[in-house]
Amino acid sequence: MRWWLLGAAMAVTLGCERHQRGVKPSEAPSPSPVVSAPPETLEVTATVAAVTLADDCDGPEPPKNCVQTTMQLALSAGQQGVKGKLEVVRVELYDERTQKPLGELSARSPTVWSGAEYLPWNGVIEPGATLKTSWPLGAPDWTQLGGSRLDAAGRSFLVRVTLRVDGQETSADGVVKMPAKPKPKKVKIKSPPIIIEPPVVT
Repeated sequence: MRWWLLGAAMAVTLGCERHQRGVKPSEAPSPSPVVSAPPETLEVTATVAAVTLADDCDGPEPPKNCVQTTMQLALSAGQQGVKGKLEVVRVELYDERTQKPLGELSARSPTVWSGAEYLPWNGVIEPGATLKTSWPLGAPDWTQLGGSRLDAAGRSFLVRVTLRVDGQETSADGVVKMPAKPKPKKVKIKSPPIIIEPPVVT
């Protein structure tokens, strides 16, 4: 009786071993996937360095003696974040004294200063970068600025630029002062001395 019980116990044990041999060992639970935080958006500071209000020389028939309306922006990127794509959303013009809106100027074809010249720029800015950029602009509506470039002479205007870097918008303001009207020059005519002969009695 004892042997039978022992045999039965052995049979059960062996049977369990045979059953376990066919089963793959349980694997350790896989760690939960790490969800990385989205990269920090690059922080960019913009300063309107200079603006020239003039013509738009990009048309099929540019004005004679054309001076292109341009805007220069100084850009400074923070050290944190990833490189981003910068674009000009809009350029708005205001009367500096009354804050009256005077229309928008379209921006196009940005260039960046290489140290020797301005070169075409794709708008990509790296962390820690300091750039000097230039943007051709559409000509202002001179009827809103007094009637003509000459009528706008001596007036000050406010330029508000809205920029976007990877979905984040920021703005920068700058003041542009139109040159004063040139003063008329006095013209002096020099001639050799004129001698008036005394009347001669004949």
